[in-house]
Amino acid sequence: MQRKPKITLGLLVYNGERYLGQTIDSLLSQTYGDFELLVSDNASTDGTEDICRSYATLDRRISYVRQRENIGAMGNFNYLASCATTDYFKWCAADDLISPSFLASCIEFLESHPDFVLCQSSTRTIGFDDSELPNDIIKPSGASERIPIGLNRDYQPWQRFRDVLLGSTAVMDLWGVIRTASLKETGLLSPYVGYEKVLMAALSLRGRFAELPQKLFSYRIHPDSCSSRIAEDARQEWGDPAVKQTTYPRLKYLDGYFNAIGNSRLSLAQKFLCRVAIGRYLLQVSKWPRVVLESILGRQLFDGNAEILSSNAATSQTPADLIRRSPP
Repeated sequence: MQRKPKITLGLLVYNGERYLGQTIDSLLSQTYGDFELLVSDNASTDGTEDICRSYATLDRRISYVRQRENIGAMGNFNYLASCATTDYFKWCAADDLISPSFLASCIEFLESHPDFVLCQSSTRTIGFDDSELPNDIIKPSGASERIPIGLNRDYQPWQRFRDVLLGSTAVMDLWGVIRTASLKETGLLSPYVGYEKVLMAALSLRGRFAELPQKLFSYRIHPDSCSSRIAEDARQEWGDPAVKQTTYPRLKYLDGYFNAIGNSRLSLAQKFLCRVAIGRYLLQVSKWPRVVLESILGRQLFDGNAEILSSNAATSQTPADLIRRSPP
């Protein structure tokens, strides 16, 4: 009987031929080799399938699955997680990169810290040409739960939950190494863009998060990434084309937060404090005028990724060049 690897890497891809080979190379170059790589192709129409099948013939750790139809990014996220039977799991985007020591560093930490459910490294932001961009989109959460190694502070579940709600690092946390059993207890992702914050809130009720100080994860911003799409309907089509964009998606998130609390194994006192944290989240008065306008207009009033792309273009490429060099 073949021994089960320690971690499953779940690579979701849709028409990702431009960066796919580079991403897979970064995964196969890990110093920690005890993994399986499951690639789920969301019915791509470009050269993605040929690239994946080519790699699968070269490395027995790679399994390739092609979905018969586009099940949406959220469906693809959930499919990959549901397939994992290993101790740890990590989602991988087809355009991001990880340094060779990423898996070894994260798994080593989690193995020696059983009260932690997620480990991510500090993040570099890169552009379409691998150049490093300002990390303006990675705003510090202001919370003490994303802690460096060495700080032994035992936060209570409600404090971790509060930190996720009031912070802004859920997108980066999503790409960390996660304990599979804890992840599957959360119910995973609902088919709404931005729901990763609800998932991270639910996960925070099950254990602590760690952030390694080294920049071992490279998050790519380019014109065709979902995070660069300003219109809500375009973002929703990426998330799940079968789900009509709700006018007020944040109401879905709010429902998700309350469900996460109700489905947890916390004491009544901890659940009460988590609900108080939601109240504090709702009292962020300064942000609600913008939230209401975005809901009415169906688009983001400000997109940090777009600003970074524009800034990068000013120094190296014009916006037209960026578009010409984007995938077909």
